[in-house]
Amino acid sequence: MTADLIAAPHAAARPALPRSWPVWVASLLAMALYLAVPRPAAAQSDVPVLPRKAALGAQLSELQIGVRIDAVVPNLTAQALGLQVGDVINRLNDTTVRTPAEVAAWLSTQVEGAPVRVTGERNRKPLRLSGTLAGRTREVSTDYHVTYGQVKSERGWLRTIVTAPNAGAAQKHPALMFVQGIGPGTVDFALTADNGYAKVIQPFARSGYVTMRVDKPGVGDSEGGPFAAVDFQQTLDGYRQALKALLARPDVDPERVFLFGHSMGGYWGPLLAREFKLKGIVVSGTAFRTWIEYDLENTRRQGTLGGTTPLDMHNLLQDKALLNSAWLLEGLTPEQIVARYPRLKQLVAESFRPSPSGPQYSGQHARFWQQVAALNMPEVWAGASGHVLALYGASDFLTDASDHEMLVSWVNGLRPETARFVLLANSDHAFLDTPSQRDSLLQWGRPGGKVNTNILPVLNEWVTPLSGVPLKL
Repeated sequence: MTADLIAAPHAAARPALPRSWPVWVASLLAMALYLAVPRPAAAQSDVPVLPRKAALGAQLSELQIGVRIDAVVPNLTAQALGLQVGDVINRLNDTTVRTPAEVAAWLSTQVEGAPVRVTGERNRKPLRLSGTLAGRTREVSTDYHVTYGQVKSERGWLRTIVTAPNAGAAQKHPALMFVQGIGPGTVDFALTADNGYAKVIQPFARSGYVTMRVDKPGVGDSEGGPFAAVDFQQTLDGYRQALKALLARPDVDPERVFLFGHSMGGYWGPLLAREFKLKGIVVSGTAFRTWIEYDLENTRRQGTLGGTTPLDMHNLLQDKALLNSAWLLEGLTPEQIVARYPRLKQLVAESFRPSPSGPQYSGQHARFWQQVAALNMPEVWAGASGHVLALYGASDFLTDASDHEMLVSWVNGLRPETARFVLLANSDHAFLDTPSQRDSLLQWGRPGGKVNTNILPVLNEWVTPLSGVPLKL
C-alpha cells in the first residue's frame, strides 16, 4: 500500500508496540512497493523522457539495528539479491542505514544498473549480498493503455502515469485525477496491485475514464528532490501541472473531470478545484477544522486508543498546544522553541528530526506544516468547484467523521444539495478492512491487510449520474 497519511501517531500516545513500529507515518507505507533513484541528466529537449529508475522492491520497517524486510516484491532488486522476509539491512555499499527514510535517501543517489552491496543480519548471523539495482517495472494492460509521461513543475520534471481507453481520442471521455496524501510514497504501481489506491483507481480505468497520477518532487522518477526539502505549495504545483495536462488531453471531456483527494489530498484537492472547473471532487480521511485543532484532537484520539491516562493526556495536550503555537503560528525553529520553553525539550526531540534540508515533522519539512496551518479550509472550499463526496472510514484513527460532516454542511449551505457524506463501515485510513480504530492502530504498517472495497459501490452511485459512465466493479 502506498498511501500516506495526514499526521503521525505521537510517540506518547501509542499503545505498546514492537520496535518495528515505524516512527513516522510517512515511512509507514511509503516504502511498501518501490524505493526509487533519480535519473541522469536529461537529453537536450524541451520535454525530456524520464527514464525508469531503480527499485529496491521491499516493504521495510524500522528496528534499532537497521531496517527489516517485511515483504519482498517479485522481479526487483531485493528478490534478485536474495533478500528474505525478516532480514535486517544496516548498510548499503558504504552508507549506514537505520530507517526506511535513510534507505530512500541512499537510493536517491543511485542509478539503475549500479552495483549494490548489502550488509546486515539474517537470523542474527552476518549477511552480505551483492548485485545490481533492478529497474522499475511498467504496467501493461489489455483493458486500457498506460502512458508514462512527465509534466514540468516549479521543482522540475515530474513522472505522470496516465491510463486511457483503448479507443484513444476518437471520442471524449470522463477523467479522474488522483491525489495522494503526505510522505514520499510513489503512485507508480500497477492498478492490479493489492493496495487501496489501486483498488480505487482501477474501476475508473477499466470503465472508460482517463486517469492521471503524478509522483511528487523527489519521489520515484520525478526530479525536484530531495523530498525532505519539498513543501506543501511546491507539491501543489506538481498536481496543478498534472491536472492542467489532463484537461488539455484531446481524449478528455473537460466538463466531466473528477478529482479524488486522499488524506492531505483533501487539502490539495479543493485548492485545485478553485483554480480549475471540475465536475466533482471526492475527499477521504481528511480534515476541515484549523490544523492545530485537528492535531490536538488527533493526539487525544490516538492516545485514548493507545491507553494513555487522562492525566498524561492533559499534560501532553498542554505541551502540544504550546509547541504548535510556537512553530506553526510564530514560525520558531526547534532550537528557538527549546530556548524559550525548556520544558518542551523532550517533546521537541520526539516531534522533529534534523535533516540537511531542515527540520522534519511527520516525514515532511517543517515549512510544509506551517503552510498547511496557514490555510483557511472553509474559505478554500467556498471557492471550490464541483459536486462533493466526503468519505470517512469508521475505523480511521487518524481523522474524524466530524470534519467530513462539517465540510459537507458548509458546502451544502453555499451550494444546496451538491455535497454528500458517507460513512464506510469497517474501513480505515488506508481503506483496509478492520473492525475498529483500535484494531487499525495495532495493525498499522504491518503486511497482510485486506482492502475493504465497500468504497467502490459508493463511488459508482455518486459518479455515474454526474459522468454518465458507470464503473465496472
